[in-house]
Amino acid sequence: MAEKSYYDILGVKKDASDADIKKKYRKLVRQFHPDVSDDPDADNKIAEINNAYETLRDKDKRSEYDAMLDNPFAGQGGAGGFGGFGGQSASGGQGGFRWEDIKDQFGDGEAFGGGGFRFDDIFS
Repeated sequence: MAEKSYYDILGVKKDASDADIKKKYRKLVRQFHPDVSDDPDADNKIAEINNAYETLRDKDKRSEYDAMLDNPFAGQGGAGGFGGFGGQSASGGQGGFRWEDIKDQFGDGEAFGGGGFRFDDIFS
């Protein structure tokens, strides 16, 4: 079974306005807040609702999410966005690949083992 979309989680249509999304979010938070709800799964529902709202309230995230819904196979194998969705990364690479990720793992051209080999020499 496919996962519910963020629109389904909030109970709004895909073309819902920002005001409608916010209104529905507030209603659901009041309904499922763990301090108020008797639902044993209230914590998970609140987390799901918050995740959906955080994506749909931001215009950029919402447009990326909508694009992913329209073409779920775009950018397969990437590391960015929503579970592999990414297309082009902020640094211009395909599939979410970012040079910054490599530098975080291996350093910014620092020598390996003191031998003078620099990782960034490979890509120069």
